[in-house]
Amino acid sequence: MLAASAGFAVAAHPHWPGALSWLIPAALYILCFRTRIPLGSISLRPTQLALVPMWVLLPAQDVPLLVISCMLAELALPRKSNRPGLGTVLSRICYSAFALGPALVLTLWGPAQFSWTAWPTYLAALGAQFLFEGASIGVTWFAERSRPATPLEFAWMYMIDFCLAALALPIAATATHRSPTTLLLVVPILLLMVMFTRERQTRYENYLERSHAERGTAELMQEVVADDDINAAKRTQEVAALGLAVSDRLGLKAASRQMIEHAALLGHITKVRRPAEVLKDPDALSQQKAEILREHEHRLEHMLGAVDKAFPGLANVLRHVPECYDGSGYPDGLSGDEIPIESRVIAGCDAWTHLIHDRPHRPALSIEVAFEQIKRAAGHEYDPNVIRALLAEVGPAYAGDAEFGEPPFGQLMRRRQRARGLPKLGLSGLRRAARP
Repeated sequence: MLAASAGFAVAAHPHWPGALSWLIPAALYILCFRTRIPLGSISLRPTQLALVPMWVLLPAQDVPLLVISCMLAELALPRKSNRPGLGTVLSRICYSAFALGPALVLTLWGPAQFSWTAWPTYLAALGAQFLFEGASIGVTWFAERSRPATPLEFAWMYMIDFCLAALALPIAATATHRSPTTLLLVVPILLLMVMFTRERQTRYENYLERSHAERGTAELMQEVVADDDINAAKRTQEVAALGLAVSDRLGLKAASRQMIEHAALLGHITKVRRPAEVLKDPDALSQQKAEILREHEHRLEHMLGAVDKAFPGLANVLRHVPECYDGSGYPDGLSGDEIPIESRVIAGCDAWTHLIHDRPHRPALSIEVAFEQIKRAAGHEYDPNVIRALLAEVGPAYAGDAEFGEPPFGQLMRRRQRARGLPKLGLSGLRRAARP
């Protein structure tokens, strides 16, 4: 890399600009390189704000050597972490290969002086930079054995670089006609990006703290409400775990996943103040008892309103869990997609856990019978897409969908079975045997 950069520097007769044309872009590059913008699992450095002026103000063949010098000079500046070693120096030199692409294009086809009519050449130089950069990043990740970025993160990174290059080009063009000090207009832009990055980081940290606090509150409320029914508390945890797994299979967003988890943990709150003789009656649910439960749902409105203040939107999800997919449920008689997707997921997962656990009026059903019952209810009581994802999660062999592998929950039960030396049972038997 050093040899190639030096070759570019001496390949043509250089036209040496003033000292400011070198110092200002170099200082800006170091400043931009020390600025990190979090982008998923990687960090973006807005060096395009300084690299593009280098293309315009300096001889193209000298830019790679200047880029390497700036990246190595940045290592000598004070930092919070330990002093960089030889590996970091070699990694910087390898990464700086991206500057060779634009230098090659501009040396061969670039204009002697900046001209807007040469915009295809500048665009080709940017494309060459992206090509060389992608190759150098791949080599660096392979050498350091670090995790590569996702395609989406790569797309965002190059899109931001393209926008920064388009922003820096007019500033660089102005500097060619006036003074290199015009490049200092980049500094306010950089400071603004730093401010926005810090604010975003602060908001993200606050979001994480709030998320942990909400989950802790939900678990505490769930334990308090289910204090008199240990089995119900365990089922609530199981509904939450199963709901998250089904959400992943459905491709739901993070906000919906969090809502499903909270709704599952707090689902037991709807049983507060229900008549105990109805909840624990060993007889089947009669029409009279069903009417009592319907009436109880209306009395819970003020309680759900209080929950909604702590968890916005949660009351609406809990309210519509009793709805049926065909519109025959309550309290509002919603059907299909009118029912919140979070409510549909909770309803399906809660129904499954009720089928495979002992109930006051019947023992737990076998896995085969539970599958058949919930399949028959799909499209009537429950969302068929949710049921399909649910069956694929708890047992793909019964779901009739060979493309799904063994579900994580099934793997967990089998590991517990092997660890405890239990005989081969149905999934419901394994779950009962695995209870602490």
